[in-house]
Amino acid sequence: MTETDPYHGITYRCNPSRTTFMTPDNIDPATVTRGTNRTAGPGAIIPCCDSGIPGPAPYRSDRDYSSDPDFVRWGSFVISPALYWAWGQAERHVNAVAYAHDVCYGSQLGQLYCDVRWHKDGISSCKSYWWGNPLRWACYGFVRGGYEGMRLIGKGHYTKRTSSSQPTGEPW
Repeated sequence: MTETDPYHGITYRCNPSRTTFMTPDNIDPATVTRGTNRTAGPGAIIPCCDSGIPGPAPYRSDRDYSSDPDFVRWGSFVISPALYWAWGQAERHVNAVAYAHDVCYGSQLGQLYCDVRWHKDGISSCKSYWWGNPLRWACYGFVRGGYEGMRLIGKGHYTKRTSSSQPTGEPW
């Protein structure tokens, strides 16, 4: 099964187990396991051990955990008010998923695992929008762009959490 974004012509393809979409770089989320930066066969389990990393700060809905650059603004000039609004709605819609991604990075569960989990959980969250709602596609685009950015520059942000006040997020 596939879904095609009618606004951007992007096709989202189901993974073989039909549980979620493949990532933009064609990774099946069902084959990525915790604790690694590689894929493994379905059902592989990697036990987690006590790493001495402090627990995460609690989730706060008044904070922005996505750490995204603002692609639709140039200074005070808004390139597209509609796109700016839709992107902001998508960002808020997947904010808890972004928090979980920050916690995953801070817990050192595997960069690939955390990034693929962001994609899978983000797409799942976006699916709560009705199929005909343009926000569904803006949300998919936000998740896809976030995933591609993480795979490109995420390595420098893949660091252990050093205190239980992390992640902090930014005020909206």
